[in-house]
Amino acid sequence: MSTVLNQFKNNKDKNEFKYYELEASVQLKSQELKKKLYNFLIDYNGELFNGIKQETKSDVYYFSNNSRCLEMNKKFNCEIKQLVKEEFFPQYFLKLKLSKEVPTNRNNKVIGSHKFLRERERISKFTKDGNWRFDLTKVKKNMENTNEYLYEIEIEFIGENNDKVESIHQYFYWITVIILHLDFRGLAPQPVTLEKNNLHNIRNGYSVTAKVDGERKMIAV
Repeated sequence: MSTVLNQFKNNKDKNEFKYYELEASVQLKSQELKKKLYNFLIDYNGELFNGIKQETKSDVYYFSNNSRCLEMNKKFNCEIKQLVKEEFFPQYFLKLKLSKEVPTNRNNKVIGSHKFLRERERISKFTKDGNWRFDLTKVKKNMENTNEYLYEIEIEFIGENNDKVESIHQYFYWITVIILHLDFRGLAPQPVTLEKNNLHNIRNGYSVTAKVDGERKMIAV
């Protein structure tokens, strides 16, 4: 069992439980592939989700003491977010993270005292069992250029019973299959012909093999 899931499940204090956030985030180096996955999930209307779609726009202000303030409809919601534990699952292209979020009140000291600001547009979809929310977020890459965005895909536990967290494994497999379907060639090993001008590559994560012709295949089990 995942140590993150195990720690979350073992927390039986209801007063503490409400402050904990369990989420999995997609980890892909290619923003282009993340965009493809984002668009796929936006358009997907299959049996996984309950049909409810929530759209929000917000500004998030970040500060030096791990606190942040979310501004939505001219109202601020501030909190201190502390990382408790995280695990990376490279076979699923996902990172699982457990955090503690404690509300705080910065009053009117938000604007001007922050380290950086993120403008984001988010579409949230909810699983039929009511335990998970898929957050599909576009973050403005350059505050002066509205056409450039970074893409984030997160799955957050919103259920009331932390014994239900094991169900996240089905979404791990589902996301992995979609990613492989969207860009199998980009994620598979990339062979190059060994030539004099790239001999240095054999010292940088490459293996040398005899030439093999054929078609590459990958299977997700």
